[in-house]
Amino acid sequence: MTHRLCFSLFALLLLAPSALAQTPGPPYAATVRAGSIAFVFSGDKQGIHLTSVRNALTGAEYLRPKLAQAEVKAVTDASQSAGPLSPGFTDLDASAFANPFLLTVQRKGQLVALGAATDTDILRWSGTDERLHVQFQFRGLLVSGDLSVTAGHSHAFWECTLRNDGMDPLNATMYFPAFARVVVASPAADRALLPQGGGVALLQPLRQSASLEYGASLAAPFIFYDGSDQGIYLVDNNRADLAANPGACYRRYVVASGISPADARAVGPVVGIANELRLEPGASLTIGPVLVGAYTGGWDKAAALVRELRGRVLRSHQPPGWLETSPLLATATAPATDAAASLQATGAKAVVLSGYGGSEVGDYRAGPAVGGPAGLKQAVERVHALGGRVLLRVSAMLVSRKSELGSAGKLDEMALRGVDGALVEPQPGVLAMCPADPQWQDWLADTCARLVRANGADGLVLDGLGSALAQPCYSRAHHHPTPYVWNWGVHRLLRRVRERLNQVNPDAVLLVDGCVDLAREYADGFLLSPTTGQLPNEPVLRAAYPDVNAFLVVPAAPSEAVDRSVAAAAASGLRLAVDGGSSVAAEACKRLSRYLAALPEITSGVLAAADAENPPQPAVAACLFVERRAVLVVANMGDEPYDGTVALPQGFVALEDPLSGLRVEPDASGRFPITVVPRRAAAWVATERGG
Repeated sequence: MTHRLCFSLFALLLLAPSALAQTPGPPYAATVRAGSIAFVFSGDKQGIHLTSVRNALTGAEYLRPKLAQAEVKAVTDASQSAGPLSPGFTDLDASAFANPFLLTVQRKGQLVALGAATDTDILRWSGTDERLHVQFQFRGLLVSGDLSVTAGHSHAFWECTLRNDGMDPLNATMYFPAFARVVVASPAADRALLPQGGGVALLQPLRQSASLEYGASLAAPFIFYDGSDQGIYLVDNNRADLAANPGACYRRYVVASGISPADARAVGPVVGIANELRLEPGASLTIGPVLVGAYTGGWDKAAALVRELRGRVLRSHQPPGWLETSPLLATATAPATDAAASLQATGAKAVVLSGYGGSEVGDYRAGPAVGGPAGLKQAVERVHALGGRVLLRVSAMLVSRKSELGSAGKLDEMALRGVDGALVEPQPGVLAMCPADPQWQDWLADTCARLVRANGADGLVLDGLGSALAQPCYSRAHHHPTPYVWNWGVHRLLRRVRERLNQVNPDAVLLVDGCVDLAREYADGFLLSPTTGQLPNEPVLRAAYPDVNAFLVVPAAPSEAVDRSVAAAAASGLRLAVDGGSSVAAEACKRLSRYLAALPEITSGVLAAADAENPPQPAVAACLFVERRAVLVVANMGDEPYDGTVALPQGFVALEDPLSGLRVEPDASGRFPITVVPRRAAAWVATERGG
């Protein structure tokens, strides 16, 4: 105990001289002005305060000292049937959640929150119009840090380095940056747009809350907080997941939520990044940079910026031409569905085949379901004879103890372990593998190469990487420098698989079930399986990555659910993956695939305008995609017909349906009258004046 106290006092003494020598007393003030956004900070004996976030393009202020009671009531009145306000962070003290950051730790089984504005001592303050740098110490916790906010050409770079000055490991969540009481247009009208699956618009975050993990439910670490004609964007461009070693990795969530429903006026909507981390004694970790900026116009303007910013971090693998021109994939599960029959039933160019191996997860030698090795090769040849391709599905995460690999007694060495050291077992007798373990990477890569080489398959679909919980790994056998190695491991595993595939067939296609943008360096595309009933309703993913080959999996479900899924794919600019054994799903997908084939801009063009419909409806999306031509898509995912009008950028004079030839002219106001039946999508070529 004496040694620990001495170390703590020594750590504080190391910090104090610098502060005493170089920092005048409070109060402090600084304004950082980037091209599109301005931040106003102050400091006092209580801590660090962010008092203003202003859109420099419009002059609009986005931080409120308090929400008006009428604004909170408007959220409630807008949807009486939706229940109470979002519980948000009800386990946190609302008074502690203040701009611009918050640290939470567990103490004696209780969550303790330390806010920048209420629980920090400022050791050094240096601020100009171009940069703020603050050294600080949390009161009541041996953790110190450096905050920096630096102005860029169009946005600001936010970074924070934390240091564990104590004797014990620190497990904490740092909400950085965290903007509380954010209002763009109004609490009732603002939306959070997130790359969850193909894209989700979260309405009224005071009522709906989200904390989505990058690498699991979130395809990319960014958010647009939109208020109709302007908004704010956050892009987390930390590169630790791409580094040579995972020592600087941590777990990241994008947060959009209400907080403290007991007094929503006091805190209101919160937008930010939650960073789950572990720091050994004496260690430090840098969070960010998180790029924060503002925009004016539709949120597609912010998407164009994100496209550029993420493009500086990530490279994308060039897929074969046949995949780029495929609007539809068929799926088949042996022996219930024949691969060649699925291809014919759907009109797809390729089929994803499951169930061809043994009865246990992790066995990928052709089993009796396909007639053994000779039967699997014949199934592939029959598809090839029809001009199609075959992709074999492989689990990149789960292995049964009864499988061939499990019987070899090596699973425990490669498996994920929880914080208690127990093996992670999602199903009885089935273990979850650690993607960062080199043994597992080598086994999976060798298995993938063997499947392609031995069967003449055209590629693979890897399950469980972009759609699972990105679980931390506490296996001592793996010697991880931090448990938060999932994303880093996925990136390394895919690199190993791609290297082995290139040795047997450089043109082999590699798809990932679920989407995470860091996989694009080695993967050719993604299958998106809607979870928890959440269908994509805005083209957020395609807006940021126009060239992504993303296929929405259409369930073999009742016709209404199928139709709604197909309409959602059109609304999000996605391709389709359909069960070849479901005649209902196959027919619905064929209907949309005719539009996708005639108008490839829907799945490959750049989003040029969003939210053009009037009157706006949550179940309706209208988007304009531009490549060789401009193509308007209006999708009605609701159960009532949509009769409204659509506004296009100036210069467009007509809409023409490429399948029926029907033409739509603008009305006297210049808007285009549109009717779309329930659970359907329609598309038109938008003709420009003189075109």
